[in-house]
Amino acid sequence: MDSEPQNGPHPEFGPDFEFVVESPLLQRERHAPRYREELQEALRSAVPAAEAFARLQPLRTALRPERVRELDLQAVRSYLDHALEDDLLSLEEEERLDAFLHMLGIDHGTFHQHLPEYVPRLLVARINDGRLPTVPREQAALLTPSSPTLKLDPAAVAAVGACITAAAQRYLGREPAR
Repeated sequence: MDSEPQNGPHPEFGPDFEFVVESPLLQRERHAPRYREELQEALRSAVPAAEAFARLQPLRTALRPERVRELDLQAVRSYLDHALEDDLLSLEEEERLDAFLHMLGIDHGTFHQHLPEYVPRLLVARINDGRLPTVPREQAALLTPSSPTLKLDPAAVAAVGACITAAAQRYLGREPAR
């Protein structure tokens, strides 16, 4: 007889009692829905980000790192969809998002790789909230006497284009394209 229990009727108690043996992976995966729900709630709640994140740690450690990343990105998408419904991103919403992104280990590169569709929307939402972006000095457009060529950062050009398009659509009374 095997030393490990198998799925099926219990040998001592008969067919009315069953063994159900779960693999360690299945046991870990059982925490995923709860983690996703609690993370989404934490993003939207008024609880300080560090405190909310500390509450999530036991669930994070119970899941595989790849699954945690997948659930983190889903929750950030959900938060952004909710926060950007009105095409505005308040300073409070942005600060909360930044705090959670930092705690979740989602840096700018990861954000741009996995959530690129939100980059222009965030820029427009900040501008709609009255906060113009700042461009670091090294990325600013330069026109020097020795080089009559205007040098622009492609991301800056795209951002300015998105802002102009959104402003024109608002002026004309049309809903901005997403």
